[in-house]
Amino acid sequence: MATADAAFNPRAQVFEWFKDKVPATRGAVLKAHINHLGMVAGFVSFVLVHHLSWLSDQVLFAPTPIFYARLYQLGLDASARSADALMVARLHLLAAIIFWIIGHIKTPREDEFLKNVSFGKTLVAQFHFLALVATLWGMHMAYIGVRGANGGIVPTGLSFDMFGPITGATLAGNHVAFGALLFLGGVFHHFAGFNTKRFAFFEKDWEAVLSVSAQVLAFHFATVVFAMIIWNRPDQPILSFYFMQDYALSNYAAPEIREIASQNPGFLIKQVILGHLVFGVMFWIGGVFHGAHFMLRATNDPKLAEALKDFKMLKRCYDHDFQKKFLALIMFGAFLPIFVSYGIATHNTIADLHHLAKAGMFANMTYINIGTPLHDAIFGSHGTVSDFVAAHAIAGGLHFTMVPLWRMVFFSKVSPWTTKVGMKAKRDGEFPCLGPAYGGTCSISLVDQFYLAIFFSLQVIAPAWFYLDGCWMGSFVATSSEVYKQAAELFKANPTWFSLHAVSNFTSEGYFSYIISQTTRMFKYYDGHLVQALLGAHFIWAFTFSMLFQYRGSRDEGAMVLKWAHEQVGLGFAGKVYNRALSLKEGKAIGTFLFFKMTVLCMWCLAMV
Repeated sequence: MATADAAFNPRAQVFEWFKDKVPATRGAVLKAHINHLGMVAGFVSFVLVHHLSWLSDQVLFAPTPIFYARLYQLGLDASARSADALMVARLHLLAAIIFWIIGHIKTPREDEFLKNVSFGKTLVAQFHFLALVATLWGMHMAYIGVRGANGGIVPTGLSFDMFGPITGATLAGNHVAFGALLFLGGVFHHFAGFNTKRFAFFEKDWEAVLSVSAQVLAFHFATVVFAMIIWNRPDQPILSFYFMQDYALSNYAAPEIREIASQNPGFLIKQVILGHLVFGVMFWIGGVFHGAHFMLRATNDPKLAEALKDFKMLKRCYDHDFQKKFLALIMFGAFLPIFVSYGIATHNTIADLHHLAKAGMFANMTYINIGTPLHDAIFGSHGTVSDFVAAHAIAGGLHFTMVPLWRMVFFSKVSPWTTKVGMKAKRDGEFPCLGPAYGGTCSISLVDQFYLAIFFSLQVIAPAWFYLDGCWMGSFVATSSEVYKQAAELFKANPTWFSLHAVSNFTSEGYFSYIISQTTRMFKYYDGHLVQALLGAHFIWAFTFSMLFQYRGSRDEGAMVLKWAHEQVGLGFAGKVYNRALSLKEGKAIGTFLFFKMTVLCMWCLAMV
């Protein structure tokens, strides 16, 4: 294993313009956070007043309906630009102004005061702030109340029965209990501190704190998505976020929203789930990127390198054997669920196409109908093969996304196939040193892996979204679709107990045939040529996007990891051919050429139809 000094790479440097963006003092970091809070408060105020619509009396576009749905739940007037909405907007604007003033004013004693502000002390303040928010929300639910299923403001009461049924009272009790726990956590950190051993580097670098904060936010978004899917209880709007759907069907919402929501059950909830999926992925990938960039700077900064010399993850950036084993394990976790889900989907599709066959190899072919025993045992559900396929497709996408994320961390300094190991020369793989100059090996940089992670994250969002809503995002406005005509009848027949997944379960037709039949059924209600051009343009973008980044060595690095893993289990004959990795200039040239060529071709096809 190499040391930080021995493996110092002068090529791996920070962007010149980025150096000026790094806060130099704790005061600058604190002011940056305060200004960000002001931006958030100002954004909420702007949305509540202007609500991203040209019509002053309507609330149409996300995230505006989400804020107005929260006003509805609190029992306020949730109509567009109502007195209650303007009051909340003015309070947020006042908070934004105060934050901005504090974030820009410099006092003579500021530096002296902030010298005594440690990360542990700021954490104490954050713990107590969260404790206050959680406690106040729990007390508000228990004694003031929120809007229930009948449309009235009803106090939920307070219950601390952790093992009883989940009700509004237990939800309020959980908030109060978590508030007390967070308060005790703040007291603990006030006396115990938070600046020792492995957490010491939080005191030394703002980007390390940013990395952890972004990933904590990503975990929060993932928790919300999970809760919205699992707690699918229209009869309990407080628990299952169905107050948003109740708002969409109420007289407070714009007529367009009521029309869509009446034909598209769970319309607003689906918008929120999609938004949390996208933002969660962005915070997750961004947090890992900043963590990897912090480790890159640590290897090039003698002071940081000395402070982190005992940090295990930094050592593993040089441990080639650990990297190969870990990445091979993640790739196994990526390919296995994908093969399983596609195998079942393909089998059921073939069985569907030949369901009338009386002779031949496909005669009397049965469907694979595996449930979800683990999920059923934990949540008491009754999953079908559709849930099984969706879960494995999502798991495969998550693991594929984790590959570039771990490459960001591991390859922030070196790669398993450096010239020292000699494997690049043996594999005849050329990795020219033309990559971005702020991190990575000669061809695998942080930004390469960042964009690859975003690209692969689509593999997570796509199956997750299809599982939630069988007709893709277009179903937001597909009020004339045959799929939603059927769904609307079920919804109107029993609006208090309508499953969010009722129109999304994979039928006995098989997975692929289900996609084809349902999406074409929806597309025929639109201009078919325009929809085809839209899909074609997205395919062109995805293809050229992958050409710009994946052919700069990432694919070959992954192939070499798989090659090494096969050799360890006696299957070294697999994968004898390796393509030369494109340089940054070559990748840009080919990607740009393909993009413009296919764009012209797409426009020509659109003009001809």
